[in-house]
Amino acid sequence: MSENLMDTLSKGFSHFSKNPILCAPVLLMYASIILITFAFVFVLVIVFGAALFSSPTAGVPDISGGMVGALLIALLLFVVVTLIISSYITAGLTGMCKEVETTGKTVLSDMSKYGNKSWFRVLISTVLTGLLSALSIVFLIPAIFELADSGVTSQMWLDAANSYAAGNLFAYEQIVTMAMESAAFSLTGGLLLMLVYLLIITFVFYFMTYAIVIDDLSVTAGIKKSWSLLKTNPGTVIWFIIVVIIITGLISLIGSFMSNILASTVILSFVGVLISLILKIVIIVLVTIWTTRKYLILTGQPLYEEEDLLSY
Repeated sequence: MSENLMDTLSKGFSHFSKNPILCAPVLLMYASIILITFAFVFVLVIVFGAALFSSPTAGVPDISGGMVGALLIALLLFVVVTLIISSYITAGLTGMCKEVETTGKTVLSDMSKYGNKSWFRVLISTVLTGLLSALSIVFLIPAIFELADSGVTSQMWLDAANSYAAGNLFAYEQIVTMAMESAAFSLTGGLLLMLVYLLIITFVFYFMTYAIVIDDLSVTAGIKKSWSLLKTNPGTVIWFIIVVIIITGLISLIGSFMSNILASTVILSFVGVLISLILKIVIIVLVTIWTTRKYLILTGQPLYEEEDLLSY
């Protein structure tokens, strides 16, 4: 089974427009993360507030090792809980998109069904790809060493920061230029290698989550499936991913542009943030439903088509 890219995008968008409930999981994710963030900030205020009032020096918080440990534990819990929620919602949304693309409709209970079944494997796959992506920093190590040997001391970097804060851009640019000139080649080469590496990671693991949720595969089987689809259909897969990245980038730019335009007053600023949030939700749902449809096509699974129903 095959389908040209424009049909995949247009049909995915059409199915999304007929199933706006697909936005619900993303809204739940944002609401949950906002609540968790407020809880984390509340913990920070309590800890630092207690340290501030108990300090013998006014205005200087008295932070003990135990408080630092508590903050680190709170931060770790924040990251873990956020990852769990994100993984659950991702699994649920992918499952809902599968239902839309195979039956034409979905309900919110589908999110719970697929989320309960697949969230842990999605979490493992998310952590795995995150760690692999983080390894890209090794390509900047040569540039970091050259910057260290550039003759620019930590005090000079501090002076540069102070100059920038004071509006003395000339002094700031002098120090930064001095450092960058010594490491320009290594930095440019490192950034290019980092970009290539991240693109490879994206291409190889792109369908992993979809394989895990849609076909109920293990993490290792999901990786193999994603790699198999890329190896079997390299041109189709790479072109699809590039187009999706371009579209999402353009929509994000539109959101940022509108937010900046509407930032003149508090009310307009709120409207700008709201528009930006709506566009982010739309991006997440569109990318998920497009990729779900593409995965189903590449794996030869049956799709819901309105034309088939009209022909009877």
